[in-house]
Amino acid sequence: DVYAQTFDANNSALSEVVKLNSYTQGNQAKPKVANLKDGNFVAVWESYGQDGSLLGSFGQIFDPYGTHVGSEFQISNETLGHQHDPNVVGLNSGNFLVVFEHRIGNISEVIAQEFSALGYKIGAPISVGESYIGHFTEGEGQFNPGVGVLGDGSVAITWARPSNGSSDIVSKIMP
Repeated sequence: DVYAQTFDANNSALSEVVKLNSYTQGNQAKPKVANLKDGNFVAVWESYGQDGSLLGSFGQIFDPYGTHVGSEFQISNETLGHQHDPNVVGLNSGNFLVVFEHRIGNISEVIAQEFSALGYKIGAPISVGESYIGHFTEGEGQFNPGVGVLGDGSVAITWARPSNGSSDIVSKIMP
């Protein structure tokens, strides 16, 4: 399971420790959170077996006091292979963007999906970088996606990819 607790600017607890996930079978790990413009926050994490396959990514919106807003939601409609290692950022529009690694067999890519402040998908998922085809061992493929909002409101998405026995950090700026 994955948990969170909210605090005010003076480091006083606003909530008790709250379980983020509703689904409790398998393993839930790698939680990330982002503030939303309306004062709520969104949490995303990976969950093993919840999507009926391997690793899937899921999310939940909370108010500042840790109360669930709406229902837990699946980040990707895809269930084949792994959709894992999610990261999230709140956008200036009030929406939020989730990036995650999508891997089927020996093909890996970083995907971005925008959501409304209520957790509804906006548009289709976007493949951010080139697909990586190769033999996967720990640390290969496109992995560790990150995301942040820049001062002009555009979004920077980063990920790592294999390069000559090491890894390169790659980024893409999206308006």
